[in-house]
Amino acid sequence: MGKDRSVRSKFWEFFQGLGKTFMLPVALLAFMGLMLGIGSSFTSSSTIETIPFLGNPVLQTIFSFLSTIGGFAFTYLPVLFAMAIPLGLVRYEKGVAAFSGFVGFVIMHLSINFYLTETNQLVEADKLREAGQGMVMGIQTLEMGVLGGIIVGIIVYLLHNRFYDIQLPNSFAFFGGARFVPIITAFTLAIVGIVLPMIWPIFAMAITGIGNTIQKAGVFGPFLFGAGERLLLPFGLHHILVAMIRFTEAGGTQLVDGQMISGALNIFYAQLQSGAPISPSATAFLSQGKMPTFMFGLPAVALAIYHTARPENRKKIKGLLISGFIATFVTGITEPIEFLFLFIAPVLYGIHVILTGLGFMVMALLGVVIGNTDGGILDFLIFGVLQGMDTKWYLVLVVGAIWFAIYYIVFRYAILKFNLKTPGREEIAEDVSTKEVAYKKNGKYDVERILVALGGKENLDSLDNCVTRLRLVVDDMSKVNQEELKSCGALGVVVLDEHNVQVIIGTQVAAVKTELEKMI
Repeated sequence: MGKDRSVRSKFWEFFQGLGKTFMLPVALLAFMGLMLGIGSSFTSSSTIETIPFLGNPVLQTIFSFLSTIGGFAFTYLPVLFAMAIPLGLVRYEKGVAAFSGFVGFVIMHLSINFYLTETNQLVEADKLREAGQGMVMGIQTLEMGVLGGIIVGIIVYLLHNRFYDIQLPNSFAFFGGARFVPIITAFTLAIVGIVLPMIWPIFAMAITGIGNTIQKAGVFGPFLFGAGERLLLPFGLHHILVAMIRFTEAGGTQLVDGQMISGALNIFYAQLQSGAPISPSATAFLSQGKMPTFMFGLPAVALAIYHTARPENRKKIKGLLISGFIATFVTGITEPIEFLFLFIAPVLYGIHVILTGLGFMVMALLGVVIGNTDGGILDFLIFGVLQGMDTKWYLVLVVGAIWFAIYYIVFRYAILKFNLKTPGREEIAEDVSTKEVAYKKNGKYDVERILVALGGKENLDSLDNCVTRLRLVVDDMSKVNQEELKSCGALGVVVLDEHNVQVIIGTQVAAVKTELEKMI
């Protein structure tokens, strides 16, 4: 099924799937970043002067250990992408795909090293940066960063889909099937490694051009990034923009401890690990820009929805709004609140997009330097407050109070003025607690009912998920019952084209996806 899908449909399927695969290494990176942040904050001289007992040698050893471990994901991020992309994209033999990603990544860099050696292009250790070279897993090679891992991951995914079930002649049958994937990967990436040094300057120029465009935009660079991320979020494509800014030259390039580091998040982690001053130009694209909206703006939206609900319905929607508030305030997961108004009032979402972009711009203008990925209270405390007054964390509270007021006034006014049917404003609001019982069985979602609403297992060509949504490729979109899905507890349904659809479940989406997989 699904073989007659259009090129446009396959485009959506590939790119939303690619964006989703970024979340596995990024989730690890976020956790490791917290360890790095805690370790670096408690080993800084200013913190020890303020809290002298932290200078205890045993405690300092522990905190230094946390910093060391926390730097793991930053150091090995390219190979994590090379493994995570095929792991996330392929449908069968996922373990083989990830294994092949590692094989392909190492062999590609060995081949690049071979080419540079044979053409006398290898440079001395003190000239690596100027020549665009670096050390990757002990191999002197081109400094490709995360983009190298992404290239490997996509190639391995394509090879895996083509060869994972290949049947070879009997004499070579042992090497057939899934075993053939790492073999063909090794051969293909060896050739890619020879070709890449010849064409890499073109890729480097393209990415540098994007980075220069953003950097030349000055204070509007962070605005364009913040607004663009929110604008792409309903389509699930925001991860690609985020990865480009965080991990490639598009997010800037700086010298840290004698090494040229590219990507806003990479620069931030490198400076945090080395104890160097944090760069405002890097953090301008990181957590600090999200904080006015995530910690203050969206909670204000939840409060506006609560206050504009009918008095008799407020108790019924309180649980829904509180869970959404916790998700955005603590973890930076915003969809549970955003999808309460996205479909009802797209213009309000447009205002939300602009305000989010302005949050990034204002934080950059004020010189705030709070990094990491999530934009919630944990990032604020660990990478803001604990790092000292130099981060200007107190300005987040000032700007946040303004953002809270703007969001609350705008949303409350719009809901009342245009009689928007946000939760609780219906004549007879559905009892959310009753709804919970309706779409859950023994503490779990009624997955059987969800599957029926999707048109049954014969209608599903592909099933996956990201942080909050099911990502599906269906054979016949007309069989998807959107209203039934919403009555099953879905926050929203996004139809991308005639075959690609996303069902917004919330933070429990992984459990729903696992149950669906068991049924199909």
